[in-house]
Amino acid sequence: MFGPVRFKTPRELTVFVPSGDLAADKLLLDSAREEGPVLVATQTAPDPRLGARPGAWTLLVPQQPAIFQTALLNAKRVVTYSKSVRALAESLRAADPEADVSSAQPFAFCCVADSQYLPFFFALVENLTAVHAGPLEIHLLAVDSGVEPAVRAQYPDRNIRIYPIREVWTDAEWQRISQRPISLRALSCKPRIFLKARQNSDAEALFLLDLDIYFLRSPAHLNQAFGTGNTLFFPQWSDRFTWARLHGIFNSGMVGAKKGAEPFLSWWSRACWISCELEVEQGRFGDQAFIDQALLYFDGIQIYRGLDEDIAPWNRRTLEVAKSENGLHVRGGRSVGSFHAAGPDDDGIFEWKYTWDQLVALFSVIDNPDESRALFRNVLEQQRRHWPGLDQALRLRGLVESRLKWPVAALTPSWTESVTRAGATRFFSACSALHRVYGKWRGHSAAPAMAPTENDFWIQLQRTALFTPEHL
Repeated sequence: MFGPVRFKTPRELTVFVPSGDLAADKLLLDSAREEGPVLVATQTAPDPRLGARPGAWTLLVPQQPAIFQTALLNAKRVVTYSKSVRALAESLRAADPEADVSSAQPFAFCCVADSQYLPFFFALVENLTAVHAGPLEIHLLAVDSGVEPAVRAQYPDRNIRIYPIREVWTDAEWQRISQRPISLRALSCKPRIFLKARQNSDAEALFLLDLDIYFLRSPAHLNQAFGTGNTLFFPQWSDRFTWARLHGIFNSGMVGAKKGAEPFLSWWSRACWISCELEVEQGRFGDQAFIDQALLYFDGIQIYRGLDEDIAPWNRRTLEVAKSENGLHVRGGRSVGSFHAAGPDDDGIFEWKYTWDQLVALFSVIDNPDESRALFRNVLEQQRRHWPGLDQALRLRGLVESRLKWPVAALTPSWTESVTRAGATRFFSACSALHRVYGKWRGHSAAPAMAPTENDFWIQLQRTALFTPEHL
């Protein structure tokens, strides 16, 4: 797990940290906001009367000292009545070292982003910069015209090769691709940018990465993980057998390719041009649906069996993932190198990635991170775990939408601000209590403990094969 990080292009931002004295804190926060944007950084849900609302401008980071310290380190100024926080900020700046990049090997990767997903691209670049001391070779497919200007503004000194989406498809191919929703258009482009980047790169190994990958250490060791092959697949290790059948046995969020992998990449790209849909029951799971088949058609495919990269919510039980202050570990104490934060998990591992994305966006060229819908949703998903009023409001909102089929208000900063005010919090708390009483009256009690299910046996079978095959 890496420590506090100095961003290369920090935004001039004031960071406010509550001291616990509500009246004094409110006056101080109001005064700071008169001078410009203010990030409220706290380890507990703020008092509704303070004036901090859910969303990107409140950084809620319990048990994440590195994220909190990174906010202090990059702040133009830290405003607080807390003497310990002021001392911490001063010590962080005094100890801010320069990274030594003289002897580290390069790491090359490619990815896809549109303007809404730029916060995640920036976060991936900063994440890799934090964990990898050597040079980065970056290839980016821009799904819309707003991507390139923002990337150039954010990284004026980085040599990032940007491929406009229209330039990677022929006119005939584009007729089909352009008819798809932007989300499926982006998925369709993943193998195509991988192919183009591989053709244009002199790197020994090149990796296709999804933007929700979070690295806990340098991935450069993967450059030597191909053995005698030219393509590197990362298994899903799915906790459910049905997931393995519906989503595939390999994950397309991290794939490696050396020279010689071009035939596979070309085939994969053509397959996604023909069909790239999210119809799971029909065996169509976007770009990932096809790569299982590649084992039948192409030599040179190596399977990464280290069990320590591309760990994800869908394999936590099988791999026995454990979270600590020092990072993540799988069974046997092996340290995890990367986590695929594709969604929330019960242990809160996803919070490391979601708060990192939020923090990078705040210190980037993005004017208002709350306007990125995908980032805003992720921030709320993380904050609801520690903000009871927000969680109650979101639960009731989901209940009204799914059970009653009533239209609900758009999920916006103004909505979250209104539902977390003191009066609204009391209202939603009362609604939650009434819902529990209603559920008890209807007999919706907690389910009793059950005998092991078929899926539990599947997990145990996988563990035996992976960790104790001598018992088979």
